[in-house]
Amino acid sequence: MFYYVLLITGLILIDQFIKHWVSINIAFNSIHHVIPGLLNLTKIHNNGAAWSLFSGQINLLSVISIIMTIILVIYLWKFRKRFLYALNISLMLSGAISNLIDRLLHKYVIDMFQFAFLPNFPISNFADWCLSIGTIGLIIIIILDKD
Repeated sequence: MFYYVLLITGLILIDQFIKHWVSINIAFNSIHHVIPGLLNLTKIHNNGAAWSLFSGQINLLSVISIIMTIILVIYLWKFRKRFLYALNISLMLSGAISNLIDRLLHKYVIDMFQFAFLPNFPISNFADWCLSIGTIGLIIIIILDKD
């Protein structure tokens, strides 16, 4: 269990560092081409969820994040001895907690990663990636699990 807590903490620190660096070094709404045609850094403040769902509902999203965090902690404990389950739950937890930190501190989530080749895809952050990868991984594991 210690290693999962360490992983979660490390991923939260990485996400918060990236957000802090972007906040200091990139102007709001400006586009910086990291890999032209592939990846841009575009700093925005998202007061909603993905695709700006529930925009302006920061209190509701904070409550949902807290409930989700509690549920994920319970499941992490339950599946702590099943590596792939615990790994993906840890990814989801780190993303949920890091975005919750933003919502509580700033009343918005700092997003910055923009896929240049997907113009209508939402700008995201490292925590969103952790949440997405963990969720997809968990779905695959549940489907393939024979137990």
